[in-house]
Amino acid sequence: MKILHVGSKGPIYDGFIKFINENFEKNNHNFLIIDGEKKIEERSYKNNNIERYISKGRNFKGILKAVLLIFQIPILYTKLFFSFKKSDKIIIHGLFDIRIIVFLYMFKNFLKKSNWVIWGGDLYRPPVKKGTFLDKIDKYVKKNIAYVSSLVPEDYQMAKKINLVTGKYSRAIYMNPITLSFLEELEKDRNMKRESINIQIGNSSDPSNNHIEIIELLKKYKDKNIKIYCPLSYGNKEYAQEVQRYGKDIFKEKFIGLLDFLPPQEYARYINNIDILVFNHKRQQGLGNINALAYLERKIYVRSDISSWMYLKEELGLEIHDTLSIGEETFEDFISNPKNNNKERILSTVYSIKYMKNIWENNFNLL
Repeated sequence: MKILHVGSKGPIYDGFIKFINENFEKNNHNFLIIDGEKKIEERSYKNNNIERYISKGRNFKGILKAVLLIFQIPILYTKLFFSFKKSDKIIIHGLFDIRIIVFLYMFKNFLKKSNWVIWGGDLYRPPVKKGTFLDKIDKYVKKNIAYVSSLVPEDYQMAKKINLVTGKYSRAIYMNPITLSFLEELEKDRNMKRESINIQIGNSSDPSNNHIEIIELLKKYKDKNIKIYCPLSYGNKEYAQEVQRYGKDIFKEKFIGLLDFLPPQEYARYINNIDILVFNHKRQQGLGNINALAYLERKIYVRSDISSWMYLKEELGLEIHDTLSIGEETFEDFISNPKNNNKERILSTVYSIKYMKNIWENNFNLL
């Protein structure tokens, strides 16, 4: 069976390609990488089952970018058509690109053998304005695609409500950009004494992090010996500056906005200094951060009313805490972190090659 994978360049998709090529028969899998992150270091892909498509003018903005992308659509669609036609199954890793969505609408027969892997933003924040013709196309494609996968089962249930999806369900999982071998190295410094309680809030400068709410929740601890770290290098730059100003205004020098992109290994070293993670997303996000900090047995707060809560608590069996309860907690409650078995649970699930292979084997066999 020939399976075509379609995704954009970035650490998650790059890691997935490496995982598949190392653990499955290469001849059964082809990878198409369409555009993607610009800051990620370009690699020379030596495997002959990997093809890179880069849109000219993708670094431009506004009308010029739109015009250049539109003129290149025939080239992209020709590549997609022949790649899709010769494949038995197509797995689309994150359905964000409106060009691919329109392509699937134009060539509806391909929907019968396509699998949409929900990444989160493609479900909760569609790539087009609501109520437009393109919005109708987006809904049609997602409703009629034959197979749907997600990182957490609850996202599929949400997709049934939002997009009325009818596709058969299967799980999906990705390698953490922060590798297990690197976490093992970091663990040697786990007992290193830190000068303050280090708290990370959010994982990007996307407004869905709801940073301001977290800052308000933590404001009562501003006179305690804490530092608040806030990753803001990825996402909305204007929102990042707003969060930076708001955090500095309340916590002064104790608030540290991380405005520059950190490579995975450098980010892992930073993660090793974090004592408490506080997420306030109202949808599934930041599983990589959660997994890494769970391995390091740090305290993790996630909202109990989002799709990933049950997945983290029930399927992975992690000891996590409810962000919504912080308002009622004393500082002693907030920083206490009794011994848990999060490391063992992470090792037997998301950092287990056997566990990941089993999930993708079930996915590939669903045809």
